[in-house]
Amino acid sequence: MLPIGGHEASNSVLAGTDVETNEQSFRTAKYKPQTTKNQTHAGGRMPPFFDMSRLYGGGHSLIPLGSGEDGKSPLVRFEGSKRLPLGVIQNRMQQADSAIYGIRLHGMIVVDCDTDNAATAEYVEKRFGASSIQVKTPRGRHHYYRLDRATVPKRIREDGISIDFKSGANAYVAGPGSIRLDGGIYVPDVGILEDIGSLPLFSDTLPDVVVGNAPLISVGGRTFHIWEIARQLVEACDSKEGLFAELQSVRDWECASPENYSDERLSKTVEWIWQKRLDNELWGGAKSTVKTDHREFELLMSGKNGPLALSLLHVLRHNHCGRARNGQPFCIDRIAMAKAGVIQNWNQNHYRRAKNALLEAGLVKCIKTGNRFIGPSQYVLAHPTYHRGEGFILHTGGSSTPKTEGSI
Repeated sequence: MLPIGGHEASNSVLAGTDVETNEQSFRTAKYKPQTTKNQTHAGGRMPPFFDMSRLYGGGHSLIPLGSGEDGKSPLVRFEGSKRLPLGVIQNRMQQADSAIYGIRLHGMIVVDCDTDNAATAEYVEKRFGASSIQVKTPRGRHHYYRLDRATVPKRIREDGISIDFKSGANAYVAGPGSIRLDGGIYVPDVGILEDIGSLPLFSDTLPDVVVGNAPLISVGGRTFHIWEIARQLVEACDSKEGLFAELQSVRDWECASPENYSDERLSKTVEWIWQKRLDNELWGGAKSTVKTDHREFELLMSGKNGPLALSLLHVLRHNHCGRARNGQPFCIDRIAMAKAGVIQNWNQNHYRRAKNALLEAGLVKCIKTGNRFIGPSQYVLAHPTYHRGEGFILHTGGSSTPKTEGSI
């Protein structure tokens, strides 16, 4: 059993190296999470139990992660709970074969930079002052600060700069030494995270954009506001759990009376918008994406005309997305499309084979068979969805949007 206490801080030796773990070594040496004899491999990744034991001994509240598509969601419910025992956290991680843990952010704020470039570093330095405690993440960087107020800034989305803010007992970030399912490591880069009191105090040179000084979204407008934010974030989030956490922050910091807007309501919004993402029914104008999910890709590529079908499917979704949402049909005229060169170097036979593959897969549905007397055949886009091992079932046509508060 690992010791719960212990402040073997920054002068211990890195596993597998003879480099002392002080601030300079973390900046100059390749970081390797410390290990102990009692640790077990998690899919080839060593759980960072040494870092966890040190942080727990310093008073931090930790949680086991490893759930969700990206493995960054909690393995236990912790909202409103007291600090979990270290042994329980480590046991849950071992049971889930996980090497990633979270730090709850009571009394702290983390400036979560999803972009790690000169523009982001300059923005953080000018506005907040770069923290003396920084952890390099697989996508960017975490700046840790101590927080003595109840408000945090709004998320930042500018050209080349993407920054989120995490704070509060029900918020968390992956802790230093964590290793994701994809092998990405959270590496201490500047300073060593110790107790909360040693963190620099958070300050903001642009207080006019702090949520606490901005008008809150009224009770009657909360659902629409949260849905709009969900629509903006769903394409960027790696998992439903990540989107849910983002919307929790929106509710808690931007909306009036967040205490009577339940997690269950948020979950329904997440489920709805996430399914629209999977069904490719989200439209964002010229900047929207035309994509194929993994299930559709595997379904099409299992046939000999898979590459042709994928190409035609993208063209149809690009050209007829609006019609699909309204359940309106369209034509697939292989002669006219070949003549117009819709897909370069394709002839009529290419279009015929691709169309037949899409019909067979259920991604396109013929709703009216045509001939030279009554006109061309008519089609609609369809979305096969996998349900608990029962195979693909066909879904076509329109969908409803969430109701705003007070609507009937």
